[in-house]
Amino acid sequence: MKGIRAYRAQSYASLERVAADVRANILPGWSDLDPVPGLVLFERLDDYCVPVEESKIRLQYAVESLVSGIEAQAYYSVDEEAVVVALSETTYERLHAGTTRALFTVGHELGHAVLHSAELVDRRLAAFESRALHRGSPRTHPAFMDTEWQANGFAAAMLMPARGLVQLEMEGRLDSVTVARTYLVSLHAAELRVKTFLERRHGLVGK
Repeated sequence: MKGIRAYRAQSYASLERVAADVRANILPGWSDLDPVPGLVLFERLDDYCVPVEESKIRLQYAVESLVSGIEAQAYYSVDEEAVVVALSETTYERLHAGTTRALFTVGHELGHAVLHSAELVDRRLAAFESRALHRGSPRTHPAFMDTEWQANGFAAAMLMPARGLVQLEMEGRLDSVTVARTYLVSLHAAELRVKTFLERRHGLVGK
């Protein structure tokens, strides 16, 4: 899915750094080989703040009746003065059940909240999962400037940390099936993550 043009470019390496910092702050004590507990992550968002220009804005989680077909969305609430990560009732139920899609959805929306907080504040509306922003028009900006590409990259990096992949590689266990089982993600997400890691490992680790 195409997104809108982000205010800031992101590389694989920069997404890795941001995701590692968010993971460490929201889930202190979790190792790089621990799977992210989706429900715990979601319900700890209230304890996290995101920078917007000279100030910080708190996050807030919510379960809402969203437009049909919309699983989740991130938006800025003027009334709450917070960036809200909202899940549909169905997605929240699936998160409770431990489905891989719901877990990645939370990671993706958290990516929007963290990476695109300024855009969300400026728009004052549900920004990145709105159908109005995804009508199939050609993307005129490069992938590294795309909000959807950035949010997907953030989610993959937070759920499957590069340092954890290094450990699996050292143990001779870096394959998509092992990654999927270790981090409780879908096989498709694990395949993409392993491919990216193997292609760009020097830029993802130790920076």
